[in-house]
Amino acid sequence: MFRIQHLFRFVLHSYYPLILSLAFVAFLLSLRILVTGTFFYSFLAWNLFLATIPYVISQMALFYNIVRVRKHLRFIVFALWLAFLPNAPYIITDIIHLHNIHSSWPWFDLFMVFAFACNGLLLFVLSLADVVELLSSAVSKKWIQFLVFCICILSGFGIYLGRFLRFNSWDLLFKPEHLFLEVLGSLTYPYAYLMTFSFGLFLWIIFSIFNWIKQ
Repeated sequence: MFRIQHLFRFVLHSYYPLILSLAFVAFLLSLRILVTGTFFYSFLAWNLFLATIPYVISQMALFYNIVRVRKHLRFIVFALWLAFLPNAPYIITDIIHLHNIHSSWPWFDLFMVFAFACNGLLLFVLSLADVVELLSSAVSKKWIQFLVFCICILSGFGIYLGRFLRFNSWDLLFKPEHLFLEVLGSLTYPYAYLMTFSFGLFLWIIFSIFNWIKQ
């Protein structure tokens, strides 16, 4: 019991600003459910939960200094992190639901979705920064910059797969053949390139601004 309390205090102290931001959007969603009596936007809570997974993975990798473990384990952790990473900025696309008939509070709904999307972007940036920190001791700065760009583009493609083709991260395990065929089909579809690079470049710019602010 003492260990649980100690862990809770540590998490609260270490992640207070992030917890406050997550609690704020949870409050907005709860308020809307309470006043309107509808659960239409409850999917935002699930999407935000998925957005926290890559950050939890990257934080644990930092905490346990995963650079020292065996290569195959590092590869598995990195692949898992990369598979879930697009879930963080994916929340941006939830703005499409503002056109739904159940979105009866347009301005409040717009602000709420915007707040959730900001949290998703924040989690994306923080998680990617963790991975950059992990790589900094083993990879040159130029290679890190190249890898960051590639990760952002891959995340953009992941957003495209999630929003337009309706795939989930776990489909890599449960529907690999179907996913592979759809990815191949997307290579001949100009719209896939447009959305992939639009989202990917946007994420890369946001992360570059984050680094600029840090420096």
